[in-house]
Amino acid sequence: MADLSVAQRAALAHLIERCPDRALPQLLGLAGTMAGDRAAALRELVEVEQLDRRRREVAFGPLAPLFRPRADALEGLSFPAGLPARLWRAATRGEPELLPQLDRDDDLSRMVADRLCHSAAV
Repeated sequence: MADLSVAQRAALAHLIERCPDRALPQLLGLAGTMAGDRAAALRELVEVEQLDRRRREVAFGPLAPLFRPRADALEGLSFPAGLPARLWRAATRGEPELLPQLDRDDDLSRMVADRLCHSAAV
């Protein structure tokens, strides 16, 4: 079986980006039961999305409460739920080489997270 075409890969990536966090492990598990190049490509796309979300959570984690309703039900400033993903894409577009640093837990990773938050803000 042939690998995914560029259009198929783009369409799948678009769908995977819109899956809720809780669905990604299920999708990865399902792809793991399938054989062939296309299944491997699907697994890769899901793994890349999971890694991207982990990194986004590291960098934007302190801002996360701004993107969901308050737990105490009081009114407060909040932003649309889809905004963090859009901000993340914009903030990381110019410096993708910094992203692997977010996989560590040290001062440099915190500096990178701060830099990405600043990039998202301007």
